[in-house]
Parts: sequence; structure tokens; C-alpha cells
Amino acid sequence: MRLLRIGVVGLSFPNFEAKKHKVWEKSSEKLKIIASQYQAELVLWPSILESAEDSKRAANYFESQRIDFLLIQASSFFLGDVIYPLLALEKNTGLWFVPEPSYGGELQLNSLTGFNLATSICKKFSSSVQTKWFFGTPGEPSFDEPFSITMLALKAVVTIPGSRIGQIGEIVPTFDNLAYDEGKLKESLGVEVVQITVDELFNSYKQVPQSRIGELVHDLKQRSSRVLVEDIWLEKTARVIGAMQMLKEEYKLDAAAVKCWPEFQSELDMAPCAALAFANDIDFPSGCEGDLVGTLSMLISHRITGTAPTINDPVAFDEGTEAIQMWHCGPGPASWADDEGQTLAYHHTLNRRKSASEPLSGVSSDISFRQGAVTVMRLEDDGNQLFVFEANVVKGPGKPFAGSGGWFGDFTSDKQKVSIKDFVETVGAYGIEHHYPVCRGHIENVYREMASWMGLKVLPFKQWKPYKQ
Repeated sequence: MRLLRIGVVGLSFPNFEAKKHKVWEKSSEKLKIIASQYQAELVLWPSILESAEDSKRAANYFESQRIDFLLIQASSFFLGDVIYPLLALEKNTGLWFVPEPSYGGELQLNSLTGFNLATSICKKFSSSVQTKWFFGTPGEPSFDEPFSITMLALKAVVTIPGSRIGQIGEIVPTFDNLAYDEGKLKESLGVEVVQITVDELFNSYKQVPQSRIGELVHDLKQRSSRVLVEDIWLEKTARVIGAMQMLKEEYKLDAAAVKCWPEFQSELDMAPCAALAFANDIDFPSGCEGDLVGTLSMLISHRITGTAPTINDPVAFDEGTEAIQMWHCGPGPASWADDEGQTLAYHHTLNRRKSASEPLSGVSSDISFRQGAVTVMRLEDDGNQLFVFEANVVKGPGKPFAGSGGWFGDFTSDKQKVSIKDFVETVGAYGIEHHYPVCRGHIENVYREMASWMGLKVLPFKQWKPYKQ
């Protein structure tokens, strides 16, 4: 994954005191430290720009460096013609003003007015340039919080176009609500869908070297607290993991949506849940039931957070604790588990109708989600809009069902509390797909900013009423 490249430049007018106070020098040094935390490359213009000619030289340099984002500091007030060459780059732009050294006597910087001039010119004469404003000094909350949100959002903005998502098999039978338009998805997000048959996966499954199977079985056991299945099922799971990695390398995939039934059951007498759990924990976002848009949503969360995503269905609704259980039959990554850890068990859904005399098959990643902050985000409408909210994994009214799951409570949308009835009302109003990609942490602000830069609509929550609306 390539690094985000951010051009940074300061503007001033000699009549003010930016040079005297070393506004640009102090700011740029601190900014380097912050950017390194987000694995971003800073492309700094070394000196303050004071004329349109200076600005043209800087713009040419930034163009040659192929920056993704331009951060313009009003180191002090500046003349309007200085900014035009920079706006001509047509890059997403941050307009940044700084505190005054004092609030009495002569006005020393007049940075706020410089910002005001810049944003007004931009809106009137450079409508193609999107902007966000920043205030303050790097290293202080007033600057760092909005800047960190921008860094994380731009990770997705820059790296998702050009991503390759493997559609391994079709969407599972009857789950028609997971359908998407491949052409529209590429148009809206620049994502390429790679069609791969389940037979290709099965052929790769047969070709995984025995030595590799042994390594993966060892790794599966190391990640798990308990193993309740015979080694043959771990070996089958390892073969699926190995096969997915082979397809990842062959097709240069960033993520994969796997049709996990019915062929896996009829051909291999198993479900690939534990293999998908493992894949998500080793930086290869993988969704189940052929849900490509859900998998793409998982990839976005992984690009932003660097941690394993997962995907769940809402399966239980408890008004007493204001919680909904989010669950799936066994693809939960081991890294999501609470203190009890991951259990590799025979697959509950596959075996639930078997008689006592029939042999069990599997494998499921059985985990109860660790309590803490989570964010749910699902792309909608072929990538033109998204549904997002924050919640916490909470205790709930009881232990989650066998499989991978946890109780979600404390729902909020844009930091405003919403009830679980509001959630259901919203799902019903928009027809949200029943798969909910989720990541660790509260990052709704990041998703909302990502949507703004990418021109995506964020679906607002509906408020529940006892009557039909």
C-alpha cells in the first residue's frame, strides 16, 4: 500500500511578522512528527511564499512530487494572487490559520483574515477544489484532532481507488439484497472486481504444499485458546487459507468475498469460517457469503485502522439492556476475542441437524467479542452512499450465541444517541443489507470525512415512531 503524500506550504506578506516569529519553521518541524505517526510523507516547500512567482515555483514542485493533499498555512496575511497557482493544482486542500502571538498592540500576523481571503477565493474561483480548515499549532489538540481525522480519511481516499477485490464465487443463493453493479462500483470508487470461480479456489486447495499446511495448522493452534476439533479439520482449514493466499498472489488481490455455501459443504464437508477469521487477522480482509460490497467496506476499515475487521448479522434485540446482538456463524478473528480467547470448534450451523451418531464437521471460530468501542460502516447503492454508526460491545443480557458475536449497545450517530428501535427503523427505511462490517474503535468522524472528500452520501438515522412513517 502506497503512502499518503501531503504537500505543505506557508504563505505570508512582508508587512506582517511571520518570519520574525518563525511561524512556518516551528509549525513544519512539529508537523513532521505528527505525519510520521500516520505513515504519511510530507513534501515541504522550504520557505514562505510571498509572491505569485514564488507560488508558481512551489506549485510546479508539488506537481512533480505527485502529492495527494495540499496543506496551505496562512503564516500571516498574504495577497490573494499568491494562492491561485496552488489552487490550480486541483488537489484536496487544507487551509490553516494560526494563533496570534498577542491580542493587543499591533496586529502581528493577521492569519485568520488570510485564511478568510483564501477560502473565499477558492469558493468563488476554484469550485473543483474541496477544502477543510485547520487552526492552531501542531502538537496541540485544536490542531491535532481534526488533522488526525484527515490523515486517516485520506488513507482510504488515496488507497481504495485501484484496489482489487476478489469475488470468489457468486453471492450465496437467495441473498439477492447483496447484489451490486460492478461497473457503478468502479465508477464511484475506482475499485476493480476480479471474478474467480469457486472451482479455482478448490483447485488451489489441492495444490497447497504439505509443509505450508503444517505451518498454518501450527499458527491456527497458536492463536487459539482451545481446539475442540480433530487435526483433519484444521488441515482442511489450513488448505483453504493457503488456497486464498495463492489466489491473492496470482490475482494481486487486496481483499476477497468468498461464497462459503453450498459448494464448500457439498465438496469439502466444511465451512471456511475459521479460514476467513484467520485471513482477516493477517491483513487480508475477507467477507463471507459472497458479499463483495461488505468486503470492500471491511477493506476500507482495515486501510484506516490497520486492524482486523469482521462482519455480522443482527440476530437478537433486547429492549431491557438497549442492546442488539451482532453475530455470525464463525468468521470472527481471534484478535476480537475476550479473555476466554478463540475456540476452534465443530461448526454449529453445519452440525445442528445431525443425529448423535453422525460425525461432526467444521471448523468455526467461536469467540465472544471483547468489550469496547466499535464502528459499523457499510457502503450502499453501488458505492455512492454509506451507512455508519458507533457503538460499544457491552455485557448484554447473556452470553452471545455459539459462533462469533457480541452485544452492541450505546449506539450513536454523529455523536448523537440513537436507540435500538431507531436502528431498526433506519434499517427498514433504507433497506440496509443484513451484513454489517465492523471495526474496533470509534472512527465515525473519519468515515464521514472520507465520504465528504469522495462525494458519498451519508445516510441519516431515522427516529422510531409507533406508527408507520
